[in-house]
Amino acid sequence: MKKFLLSLFAFFIFSQTAQALEIIKDTLVRVNPRKPISTQNYTEGDFVYFVNYTDMWQGTEILIPKSTVFAGHINFLKMPVQGVNGAFTMKIDKMLMPNGDVYDINAIITYEGKEQIGGDLAPPADYTKAIHYIGQFRALQQWVPAGHYEFGKHTTITQQHDLYIIFKENLILKN
Repeated sequence: MKKFLLSLFAFFIFSQTAQALEIIKDTLVRVNPRKPISTQNYTEGDFVYFVNYTDMWQGTEILIPKSTVFAGHINFLKMPVQGVNGAFTMKIDKMLMPNGDVYDINAIITYEGKEQIGGDLAPPADYTKAIHYIGQFRALQQWVPAGHYEFGKHTTITQQHDLYIIFKENLILKN
């Protein structure tokens, strides 16, 4: 009987303790950069910082409080070239909570659903006339790209851009 009461008491105590907060793999967190990030001013390996401006909740607990800083680095950078704009990707390594807790994390930054920011085609530099035949006796003249493209532009992300952090591993937070 004593063992039964002891096990019932232990079950009651452990069931009342707070569950550990966990950030699950593939969780999205909306962030903004602390300062503009550009292919013009940065190189591979440079540190980048992001801040989330809203609380992220799990049930009734705040999982990630607002003003949490995410620190990372640029792990790929491509300068603009003829026909292609500059591009970069970023990896996030640390999460710094406002209360002073620091977590090592494995996450990436995405913008508009893509991990690579930039890298789009530059606009055509010139056009030529081309005739497109519509029917047997009708034709249409159009301007089409001539195959030459302008020199690409630098890609810049500012504080007005909403970016998303995607966690690549589960993370258990301290209580």
